[in-house]
Amino acid sequence: MIFTLIEIAIIILFALFYIFFKTKRKMLIYSLIFSAIFELLGVLSNGYTYNFNFSFSIFNVPLFIILSWSIIIVTSYTLVSKITNHRLTKAFICALSVISVDLVFEASSVALGLWKWNTFSNTLYANINPFNFIGWLLVSFLFIYFYEKKPIYSIILGIPVYMLIGVIYFGLSMISIIKNMNPYLTLVIIYLIFIISSITLYLKHKIREGNKLNLKELAEIWLFRLPFFLFGIVACIIVGDYSSPFVLLIMFIGLVQEMIIYILIIEDKKIDKILKRKGKRRN
Repeated sequence: MIFTLIEIAIIILFALFYIFFKTKRKMLIYSLIFSAIFELLGVLSNGYTYNFNFSFSIFNVPLFIILSWSIIIVTSYTLVSKITNHRLTKAFICALSVISVDLVFEASSVALGLWKWNTFSNTLYANINPFNFIGWLLVSFLFIYFYEKKPIYSIILGIPVYMLIGVIYFGLSMISIIKNMNPYLTLVIIYLIFIISSITLYLKHKIREGNKLNLKELAEIWLFRLPFFLFGIVACIIVGDYSSPFVLLIMFIGLVQEMIIYILIIEDKKIDKILKRKGKRRN
């Protein structure tokens, strides 16, 4: 029953997003194709396996997961585009915005049996492969970076580059297993690189005026992201994941990152108003 409800809810959410955000339809389609290819590669490489109880699947990849990532990527891009126009800065911050959602619902989704990770490591927290978070950081970064250059590049360049990174990461993972290293060390290092890069680039390339996203539009975007956060929180309570310090930590990080994006947008709008007032006084 829960699988059917999830599928219906996401299909409706995607349809509403497609209807109301007409200017984002092109990106929505590209992200849909990108997500489908990426997820298919993940399943074919035996990195993870989805529950077979889902009704709508494409080569064992549930339709709901493809639609979900498409919505998350496009809403992240829409939000971040209001605080910077710089391509590299946008790619870094978008990646963190996308992963914010995954941090909140990943553990609960695994606990509910929506999917499971296949790994050689015996040191996983909450049965989550750290490559999941690394993967989505890199996937989101590559998609946004190449899409900004030219939309079609997000497919013809983004996927091959990610596959190359995947091969390199697999080699590093095998080395860490042989040497009995903690698999989360790589995640921490890459995460810190993304955070430091995002902060440094944002301070240099943030939009100082002309932010066009009003609070109504911000609320509309937020409503399409809210279901994913609510699902993660409610599912966490249902499955009892709140007893795990690791799960609570990653959920907390995800929620804080999400709040920071909204704060930056709101603060930029305040600064924009102040600059406009000063301009009028000078005139």
